[in-house]
Amino acid sequence: MNVRASFRAKVRVGLALLLISCGKARSVSAPPARSASTGSSMSSALGAASAPQPNDEPMPDVEEACRRFATARVADGDTPTDKERKALHGCDAEAAYYGLDGAAVDYVRARHCAMTTRLVPGTPANADAGILLMIYANGLGVTKNYDVAMHFACELGGDLHGLAPLLEKLWQAKRSGQLARLDQCELVSSGYCDLLAERLAKAARESRLRTATANMPAREVGALQRAATHFFDSRVQREIEQSGPMSARRALSERSQLEAALTSLLEQLSDPSSTPEVSDYPNVETELATLARRISQCKVIADNEHTPGAVTRAGIRETQEQWLSLQKAFLALARAFRPRTKLELWRAVLFRTRLDQLRDLATGC
Repeated sequence: MNVRASFRAKVRVGLALLLISCGKARSVSAPPARSASTGSSMSSALGAASAPQPNDEPMPDVEEACRRFATARVADGDTPTDKERKALHGCDAEAAYYGLDGAAVDYVRARHCAMTTRLVPGTPANADAGILLMIYANGLGVTKNYDVAMHFACELGGDLHGLAPLLEKLWQAKRSGQLARLDQCELVSSGYCDLLAERLAKAARESRLRTATANMPAREVGALQRAATHFFDSRVQREIEQSGPMSARRALSERSQLEAALTSLLEQLSDPSSTPEVSDYPNVETELATLARRISQCKVIADNEHTPGAVTRAGIRETQEQWLSLQKAFLALARAFRPRTKLELWRAVLFRTRLDQLRDLATGC
C-alpha cells in the first residue's frame, strides 16, 4: 500500500469512529420534560423521549428506574384535541377500557378520557395512570412504548418498592420487544386494585343477572331487587364489624358474596330443569329459630355493644327483619315463575344461607 492509499484508509476509519460516536451521543439525549406531578402533567408527557438503557443492562432499583423514565413522553398525536376534551367532560376511562356500565370497549376514548381527567384542577397526579400504563404497554390504539408505560407505572402510587415486579416485567419487555397482555393489577396489590376487581366482578354478575331474569315477571323481579338491596345494606352495616383497618375490605367482600349468592339462586330459578335438593327443611327452620334466641341472649355480644363499630343484638334483629322481607319477595317470584316447584324447597335454600350467617354471629354465645 502506498502513502496516499494508507492516508485515505486512515481517514475512512476516523470518519467511521466519529459517526459512531455521534450516534451514541444522539441515542442518550432526551428532550426536557416538566414534572408529571404538576397540573400540566399530561403536557409533560408529550414527545418521544426514551430513557437510556443498553440491552444487557439489569434494571436499577425502583427509585433510579422511575427517575429515568420521568422523562418518557407520549407522542403529540396521542393527546386529545381541545374539542375532544370538551366532549369528554365527566368521562370514565375505566368504563371505556374494560367495557363497563354499558359502554363498549374503546381504547382511544379510554386514553383521551384519562388524559383529559388528569388536566382537571384538583385531580390527583396519578389519576388513571394504570389505564395509560396498560394502553402503552399493550399497544392498544397506540404504538407500544415501554418507556411511557414505565413512566405511568411509577405514578401508580402506594409503596414504591411494591412496583418492582411490574417495572421489571416492563424492563424485560423493552429489552426483548415481547410482552404478553399486561393488566395494571396483576403484579401490584393495592386498595385500588381491590375496588377495580370488585367493579369488574359486579359488572359480570349484573350481566348474569340480566340474563337470568330476562323472562321473569318484571314486578316480582323489581320487588326482589329492592328487598335484596335493603337486606344487603343491613347485613353489611349491622352484622359486619365496622372497626379496624380491614373493615372496608370486609364489607366489600361480604356484599360481593351476597350478590353472587343471589345471582346463582336466580340462575337456578331460571332453569326449568333445576330443582333445589333439600332433605332436611324442618330441621333447618328449627335451627334458625334456635340460633336467633341464642343471639338475643348472648352475653358476649351484649358486653361488646358499647364498642364503636361493634355488632349489636338490635342490629342483628333489624337485619333478620330485612332477610324475612327478602325471603318473602323471592318466594313471590318463585311462585309466579315456577308455580309447579314446591315453595318449601326454595325457602329451604334461603334458610341455609341465612343459617351460615347466624352461626357465625352466634360463635361464643
